[in-house]
Amino acid sequence: MIGEGMMAFSRLFMQPLWYMVIAFSLVLTVWRIKKERQMFGVRIHPVLAEWTQTKASILYSLLLSLLFILIGVEVSLAFSFVLAGVALILTLTGGFRWYSFIYIGGVALVAALLLNQFSSWTVPVSVTGVAVLLTGVALFEARHLKQLTMNDTFPERMKGPRGKDIGQHRVRRLQWLPVVTLFPTGGLPEFFYFPLLETGDGYGLIILPLFSVYEWTARAELPSVTAEKLSIGMRNLGVLAMLLVAVSYWVPSVAFAAIGVLVLGRLLLFFKENKTHMSLFHDSTHGLRVLAVVPGSPAAKLGIEAGEIIHKVNGVQVNSEKQMYEQLHFRGAFTKLEIKDRQGEIRHAGRALYESDHHELGLIFVRSNHEWEEDIGFSVE
Repeated sequence: MIGEGMMAFSRLFMQPLWYMVIAFSLVLTVWRIKKERQMFGVRIHPVLAEWTQTKASILYSLLLSLLFILIGVEVSLAFSFVLAGVALILTLTGGFRWYSFIYIGGVALVAALLLNQFSSWTVPVSVTGVAVLLTGVALFEARHLKQLTMNDTFPERMKGPRGKDIGQHRVRRLQWLPVVTLFPTGGLPEFFYFPLLETGDGYGLIILPLFSVYEWTARAELPSVTAEKLSIGMRNLGVLAMLLVAVSYWVPSVAFAAIGVLVLGRLLLFFKENKTHMSLFHDSTHGLRVLAVVPGSPAAKLGIEAGEIIHKVNGVQVNSEKQMYEQLHFRGAFTKLEIKDRQGEIRHAGRALYESDHHELGLIFVRSNHEWEEDIGFSVE
């Protein structure tokens, strides 16, 4: 049993679904870094910043695995391939917006039922089992959303309807939720390579790579505010689906309703938050509006937040990045800032400026800096 367990663990990373999600995430990371350098001249977030993994997610995986085994959730070999195929097709969307496992599982179920009806390939699948899997992902996603902070988002600069610079934050996160489910072992082909532990009763244990993933853009409000609303919505959908799943053990057809609630409910929930609104991150005529703060920078240590306005530097009002640069570097080693917060209240912050510090304390502004870089012979490339 121990030897087979070690073999199962070694085969864990051979599952195609793992590779698809990892490769897709890497491509999106490269695109994001290129965009950051084009917009701001610097890479704001590190590689793989889209990924998050916490101790709580590991505990959640263990609890879900125990639950799935106790209630008898099983995933067949054929349905595993259908899941991987749907995930591969959804990579063509070019983002995480449609890559949630809730969508993948829902589409895979429909595809499996159609294959059973109109083809010679039989795909053993339990509708109730799929509903249980998706409900677990929905409840986990609700918790994942609740933990979002400004450091987990990616700023973007663009032109507004009137040609002025405005900003938004793109929220794109991935967190793994690998779970253990039952697997029918009868008649497995020789090329079968999924991690498996034989139980001796016609079933084995398989590690299925579920994941929580989401993407949206925040303009009209802070991403954390939007995330809180989405978290509540996903929690409500998960609880409703859980009640429907419980009923489905006596009335199996109700499992379809549970899956429909999760897929359609999530679609409506995120579609509402992806509508275009007036941007909270618009340019200011009196000061410099902060679009983002580089993690770990002096500005982050001073507690400066996105949406605030840098009103004065060393007692001098600044209305351009050039003016701020001059005040930071030509007026002494200690810098005093006057900051107007999102409620319009003024507060003060200060610190010594060191040679190794970011040239603007790690502040990313809504207004573009291209106008003045050549004037002072400076480039952040």
